[in-house]
Amino acid sequence: MFARVTTYQGRPGQAEQPAKRFEEARDRLEEIDGFEGAYFLFDHKTGKAMTITFWESEEVMEASSTAISPLRDRVIQALGATQQPVIETYEVTGQF
Repeated sequence: MFARVTTYQGRPGQAEQPAKRFEEARDRLEEIDGFEGAYFLFDHKTGKAMTITFWESEEVMEASSTAISPLRDRVIQALGATQQPVIETYEVTGQF
């Protein structure tokens, strides 16, 4: 399994709208073959947010990049992001 972690810097106190956008995005993500799940994290004090998406394989994760770009743009807009997100990918090597 692989994970894509995207970190955003938004405005403090904006969690409600981004959370709604994330729920909409989740519905679309579930339509992509190989999608395994996702989390949305938000720090109300700083406005920092993260999405973590899980993918069946590295190939599926890479192939999903084009499909999720518009979804990421919606989260950026909802957060009032002050800079471009940082996108990192990882192999999931264990679970506790």
